[in-house]
Amino acid sequence: DVSAKQIATSEIRMHLEAQTASREAIEAAIEEADKGLFVSGERVTEWIESWGTENELPMPKADIGT
Repeated sequence: DVSAKQIATSEIRMHLEAQTASREAIEAAIEEADKGLFVSGERVTEWIESWGTENELPMPKADIGT
């Protein structure tokens, strides 16, 4: 049987992993922006709409550059 403690530990771990992934994505986006590279709104929307689905897309790469 799975205890409440095991469930809570698992949920906390997943939350922390999601926060880490989000922070890494933000840092990567800042680096690209500093280079003049940006992701179009269309690509961002596709990516966000895929979250939580079986076919979740990876973070989009810059498709607009200076």
